[in-house]
Amino acid sequence: MNEADKNEILALEREGVAAHQAGNLPLARSKFEQILAIDPNHVTTLHRLGTLLNQMGDANSAVRIFKRALALNLKDTNAQVGYGMAMLIGGAVQDALNAGLHAHKVAPTHIPAMRLSAMAAMNLRKWGVLLQVCERWKSVAPNDPAVINYISCAYFEMREFERATDTYKVLLNTYPEDPQIWTTYARSCLAMFDYENTLRALEKAQTLTAPSAEMLYTLSRTKMFLGDLEGAEHDCLEAINTDPSFPLSYAHLSTLRHGRVEQSFVEKMRDLASRNSVIADQRASLNFSLGQISEREGEYSRAMQFFNAGNKITGEILRHEGIAYDPDAIEEMSARERKICSELPNVNVLERSAVTPVFVIGMPRSGTTLVESIIAAHSEAHGAGELAVMPKIHDDMLKWHAEQSAQPESLPVEMLQQWRKDYVGALQKVSDKNLIVDKQPLNFRSIGLLRKLFPEAVIIHIRRNPVDTGLSIYRNDFGKAWPFATDMQNIAHFYGQYARAMEYWVQDDEAALITVQYETLVSDFENEARRLIKACDMEWQDECLAFHKAKRPVATFSSMQVREPMRKKAISAEEQYGELLHPLIRGIEQAGVDVTTGALIQQ
Repeated sequence: MNEADKNEILALEREGVAAHQAGNLPLARSKFEQILAIDPNHVTTLHRLGTLLNQMGDANSAVRIFKRALALNLKDTNAQVGYGMAMLIGGAVQDALNAGLHAHKVAPTHIPAMRLSAMAAMNLRKWGVLLQVCERWKSVAPNDPAVINYISCAYFEMREFERATDTYKVLLNTYPEDPQIWTTYARSCLAMFDYENTLRALEKAQTLTAPSAEMLYTLSRTKMFLGDLEGAEHDCLEAINTDPSFPLSYAHLSTLRHGRVEQSFVEKMRDLASRNSVIADQRASLNFSLGQISEREGEYSRAMQFFNAGNKITGEILRHEGIAYDPDAIEEMSARERKICSELPNVNVLERSAVTPVFVIGMPRSGTTLVESIIAAHSEAHGAGELAVMPKIHDDMLKWHAEQSAQPESLPVEMLQQWRKDYVGALQKVSDKNLIVDKQPLNFRSIGLLRKLFPEAVIIHIRRNPVDTGLSIYRNDFGKAWPFATDMQNIAHFYGQYARAMEYWVQDDEAALITVQYETLVSDFENEARRLIKACDMEWQDECLAFHKAKRPVATFSSMQVREPMRKKAISAEEQYGELLHPLIRGIEQAGVDVTTGALIQQ
């Protein structure tokens, strides 16, 4: 290259960089392309032009430029990252992740490579990969807020809300004046039903900036759970006014209004639900809400189309994250759970605790919230919602069994006593009432364990028509909470496993369970309510009939229903949806379950 060409390249570089810094991207592109016309292998310019093209959204051209750089040096980490970023912009997210991981392998401390890998892993919803990348990133830059935010998001999506909340606290210590961090911390607190800290975090966020749609939406959900329905609707409408393109506000408004939503909002919901640029789980939420709106209008076929669309999106998310429902694995696990729980050693309860647990168990959407609300309306009782403590103890029991490969009866009694102590301690943090209701549906897996740990406990089993239960599951947005919920046949299969578990424990000791048929509870409400209170060894109080007036938090899909008086449903799911429910009904029959009561059919 002669001296004149070198001088021209230097001049073009100065002009191109200046244009880029000034925001004149077309001029900068022209200057960089002129340099490459003189020297096609000018590495610095290849990097600059590729980065510029990524900024301009021209991913295909950026890929070609970065490939030219990589052809000169396969270990060019910056080119590898630029290529990966172009693939990410172009929608080839897995290729972007591969490029980021390769660049990181070549240069283990290269933060842009880790940032690219984290972005791609988050887009792919590969939370385990994201955490691995972030752990390496954190070792290089422990105080980088971006890595801490990624870790928090991963924990949140993995439903490890306590760890997510703890990680957000670290971020807040570093950036106490960041309103977005306070808002995301608030959402994490709300997921843990920590209403006090949710409200504090939102209040702090609003002192730092004007309320965002996300802030107002989170505040609205909190008020709904706490029973302030008027305030919840006001804040939800404010969220829509603040940002008409924030999808979750519309879905939440539909919940608050029981599907009574203005046509203009419905049209906006349809528009947002059709956009691929909207996050997948938010599109799913919109489809579920549109289905419920259509259902209220009596358009059942159209409603089912929306429910199918919402469940299809959620099902794809579950498969993508590797947590899709596996019937064979569930059957194997259910049999293992029953065997372990039935062979545990007896626990020597040294003394009766000051609090008596009441476990309300059953399928999701079977009436557990209603039973809890009746009991919690009593002055001596407290409704704690769906506590996560027993499922964790249950999982610890399974983990011990898998690691020790020992017979269940050899499980150390000291471990059982510690579990009892941990659970009772958790209850006492919730309330100082004498009786506390835990309506965690998953506890039906643990009946044998519950009997061993809490011989004084009351265990109430609520059972509902399985077709009505199944549709109620299918028409609600459970996200990742219940992987079986996205498919009617999977719902029926899981119902069968639940029915088998309940029949097993009833046969083992029928007296230890109080079984309530939901339909009977609704049709003979006062007598059934009195039976529940008597089972809890409490004197009757008329307030239990007016449970809807009680001021207490309810954080389930039934949070709106339990604010209203008891009403008998006028029409069944099968009458509404007819042949659209045939896959569910066939599945229930194949599972050996009575399609009317939900009980296991005796062979």
